[in-house]
Amino acid sequence: MDLEALSKAYALQMKTAQPPGTGVGKDMSGGPILMVFISLSMPEATLKRLVSQAARAKASLLIRGLLNGSLRDTVGRTQALLAGQSVAFQIDPQAFERYAIRQVPSFVLVREGADGTPCGNGGRGSCAPPNDYVRLAGDVSLDYALGHIQHRTPRFSKDVGAFIQRLKS
Repeated sequence: MDLEALSKAYALQMKTAQPPGTGVGKDMSGGPILMVFISLSMPEATLKRLVSQAARAKASLLIRGLLNGSLRDTVGRTQALLAGQSVAFQIDPQAFERYAIRQVPSFVLVREGADGTPCGNGGRGSCAPPNDYVRLAGDVSLDYALGHIQHRTPRFSKDVGAFIQRLKS
């Protein structure tokens, strides 16, 4: 585990990050984003399933904070969990607040072109307008969550379609 490389990657990510309140729903391609909020204390089988599905769907996995308050423990656990799979993984407590995540796993689909509005933290944080995202919580698979979003929230059908297609391939 190379903590120096991890630290440099984080510093680069922070340097190139957009200012708070802008681009909440924009990924590098400008399309919709899919986030899976997890905890490293969830059952192993659930975590492995979600990691595999997130890698296929090109979703991001997010945790609130460090495992046991330790970066070393977090990196070790994450490396073992990801097992070489190519999946975005972030420690982002602000995202848990931005999307009002109260339980894990939770799935958040942010519509293409969504922007955040300043809120909380003296205006330094950003909130996602409720019409720009949809959230689903529960111990379900990613494909079930996406199907549920597609059927129950038709205004997100276009945004959810690409993620469903990736999971099927």
